[in-house]
Amino acid sequence: MLARVVLSLVLASTVLGLEVQDSQEPLVLPLSYGHFAPSQRLSGVSPFRRKLSEARMWLYGNVLTQGYYYANVWFGTPPRRFALIVDTGSTVTYVPCATCKQCGSHHQDAPFVPRKSSTYEPVGCNADKCPTWECESESVCSYERHYAENSSSSGLIVSDMAWFGNTSNIPPTRVLFGCETSETGDIYSQQADGILGMGRGPLGLVTQLVERKAMREVFSLCYGGMDANGGAMIMGFTRPPPGMKFTSLSQGQGTYYNVELRSITVAGVPLQLDESVFRAGYGTVLDSGTTFAYLPPAAFNAFKKAMSEGVNGLRPVPGPDEAYDDVCFSGATEDLSELSNFFPPVALNLGGDVAYELSPENFLFRHTKVKGAYCLALFANADEGTLLGGIITRNTLVTYDRTRSRVGLWKTECAHLFSQLHALQGANAPPLADELAEQPPPLPDSAHLPHNASDGSDGSLFDECLDCASSLRVEMRVPLPLIDFAPLVPDFVHGMATALKLEDVQVSVDKFVEVRAASASSPAVTSVSLLILPLPPDDVLPAASLERVETLLRGTIKVNDVFGHVTVADVSVNLQRPQSNPGWFEPLLPLLGGVVALVLVVGAVGVVWRRRQSMTRYGTVRQTAEGEDEEQGLAEAHEAEEGEEVEEELEGDDEHTGMVGPEGYRGDEGEAGAETTATHRDVD
Repeated sequence: MLARVVLSLVLASTVLGLEVQDSQEPLVLPLSYGHFAPSQRLSGVSPFRRKLSEARMWLYGNVLTQGYYYANVWFGTPPRRFALIVDTGSTVTYVPCATCKQCGSHHQDAPFVPRKSSTYEPVGCNADKCPTWECESESVCSYERHYAENSSSSGLIVSDMAWFGNTSNIPPTRVLFGCETSETGDIYSQQADGILGMGRGPLGLVTQLVERKAMREVFSLCYGGMDANGGAMIMGFTRPPPGMKFTSLSQGQGTYYNVELRSITVAGVPLQLDESVFRAGYGTVLDSGTTFAYLPPAAFNAFKKAMSEGVNGLRPVPGPDEAYDDVCFSGATEDLSELSNFFPPVALNLGGDVAYELSPENFLFRHTKVKGAYCLALFANADEGTLLGGIITRNTLVTYDRTRSRVGLWKTECAHLFSQLHALQGANAPPLADELAEQPPPLPDSAHLPHNASDGSDGSLFDECLDCASSLRVEMRVPLPLIDFAPLVPDFVHGMATALKLEDVQVSVDKFVEVRAASASSPAVTSVSLLILPLPPDDVLPAASLERVETLLRGTIKVNDVFGHVTVADVSVNLQRPQSNPGWFEPLLPLLGGVVALVLVVGAVGVVWRRRQSMTRYGTVRQTAEGEDEEQGLAEAHEAEEGEEVEEELEGDDEHTGMVGPEGYRGDEGEAGAETTATHRDVD
């Protein structure tokens, strides 16, 4: 049911970044999160990171088993990770709230807890970004979204910091997003935590980041192919690759990314349709949150007829799900590169004389019950309008250039997008070796593990402290020269995380430099410093992860077929030693010491003064005795007065029967019941 029910779920992919000068190409680094202070996060460990002009992020998920693609984004301080389906058809980002009473139990990450974030702020209805029709009261800003497949999300609009990783040049930025208090349908049952709204509305993530001058108004999405998981996302400007075709974005459709679809051709023959059919309703919308494509009934019937007549040697078969009237064909090959021999070519003819040619994986999905069978991924839309979902743009870099009101399309292998973009820069690519030669700040209190210990012991790093490793630094040699390794840094990080069974965000490259071979006949290698961090919000690496990583990092490790076996030269661990729990009296010791010292000083001064006084008294014995009697009388009278004052104070104390304590804290929890906005799946 994923995606079928039109737009079951919002597919994920998003892209951020900052402006790049014409003379400078964007550098490539994996996006990851590390436990560094915010000042370090912004200033960076090396100048290489500071020169990044965009955030390049991996996407996860697929069409067949999940029906969506998602990206990892963090909210709050300290940051908490959320897996968010990136949706260009939604204008609100939302995550489950800790106070949610009806949120799914299958979500990947823990809910957002406002009280645990030091930067959280509630949003009232007098805020600029809270529509008055979505306010239950003057003090609570809320939202509510309903989708065509009968799923929904509702909750409160809140304000907090959004983070995109410690290698992103997009700084932590305050944004408004939804804190869910209720979910239904597929939103309730999905594994992804929520939605990353990339639409053009005022609450859209891109809109907010642009307004805060955190990025340029451009982002790109790239979904993997039929047999590939995940994809890539670039938030911010990246130089358009040669061959990218641009078509204009329509301006009259509000928050959606509308394009002008003029016709569809099958086997080079246009479908016999009037162009106005694609302008009906909400027009033609690019919606990354819709899994498949949906055409007006007349267009779908014409496409189905042309496809049935154009297949080569295939026979119709029932679809994999009896609940749906799928159009499927069997008898084709399992080799995707040969599918074009069985299915006719298809092209979407867009405004600006752009012919976007579809590969079979852009209009087919694999039959799950019949080998060699495929089904059409285009369906009839019950509403007026045309939705071009994520499957239409698989293995295509789609650049949403909002600054110039255009969309760029470039066919490519999305699994290797970053390395391909870097290779296309050629001689114009910025120098890498000098930028990365600077050593990052050394890790304090480090222990080292020689990878080739031969003394018979296990040489464990963690004998002294198993639960206090806040990070690992791995020095390794990769059997590739720098010029080949540099564009593959994101792929290397992803491969290492997979090999070590860690999340991508736990692994980052701090530096890499080329090591010249001793002889001309020996190939050059790249020395890489890899940093392994705890998974947010943890402060230390779990013992189980440490033991697994330590075992895998001894000697050599197989990354993947591209990098082969890398040699581990050294592993160091940054120990965060547990602090002893002081007694209640220990913080008072300095104060008590000061009081004692003061008393001793005052006492010494008093003794000296008394001695001097006794030495300066001159008089007869009689005068002295009289003086002493007078002093004694005065002292007795003074003591009597003090006694009366003490009695009065005690009597006064008897009248006070109440106790004054600290004020209690009551956290008000608002509930939102905004007006229902009935929409199509791609509509908020």
